[in-house]
Amino acid sequence: MLAVLVIALIVKPTEVNALTGCPKSQTAPEAHTIILIDETDRLPPNELRFVKDLVITEYMWLPTYGRLTVRSLHSDPAEGEEIVICRVAESSTTAGLLDNERTIKKRFDAIAGERLSDLFRDLETAPQQEASPIMEAVGMIFERTDFLPNVEARRLVVVSDLAQHSEAFTMYGRGQSLKPPEDLAEEFFQNMSGVDVRLQYVRRPGLRGLQGRDHRDFWESYIGSQEPNSVAIGHGPLLGEASDRKTYLYSPPGGDAPARR
Repeated sequence: MLAVLVIALIVKPTEVNALTGCPKSQTAPEAHTIILIDETDRLPPNELRFVKDLVITEYMWLPTYGRLTVRSLHSDPAEGEEIVICRVAESSTTAGLLDNERTIKKRFDAIAGERLSDLFRDLETAPQQEASPIMEAVGMIFERTDFLPNVEARRLVVVSDLAQHSEAFTMYGRGQSLKPPEDLAEEFFQNMSGVDVRLQYVRRPGLRGLQGRDHRDFWESYIGSQEPNSVAIGHGPLLGEASDRKTYLYSPPGGDAPARR
């Protein structure tokens, strides 16, 4: 008991923002993962379940006070909804005496639980939108001050059917193409050096004429040309990761601590 009291006195809690759980003194996070979820078409139930598990898994992979941003993609990329949360302390940081997975889950729920639940409901009922500006939305991410090269570890996870459709470039209709016009190369190019990019490829029955090997190759080549640290396209919680890396199952606010797979 005395040891617990001594540790409690020595370990001074970090002052955090009540809305995000991020340290108030934090200028740039040690790590930042951004999950961009395409909401220009409704996600089927199985895909929604996958997205929930993906969010909690990416969160659990972050170091203490690493930042997770979950952002939805609309027909206007500037209007996407956004949830920011920082990873709370692991039990190991306090010798297992002050924290455990259950209290970590309670903090997670208090900061982001209801907001994530609202986002998941929106994804489940989202009406089809007129545009799907995926390239533009990705470009905006690289303009963020909290996603610059001074952040040591950066990850971009895009959950989308990758069917780009905007005034600048479309893969639909008579103008369907898997090669952006040359005059757009500079506009769409981003310096992705040091960023791990994961393209979680959502299959849709209505896009069988577009989705295929050529479509996947286009996106892998397009992202790869911007020199990221790594890029992988496919579908799964361990996309581009080691096969023995831990993944987690999401539970709603008030539920059990995230279960490991």
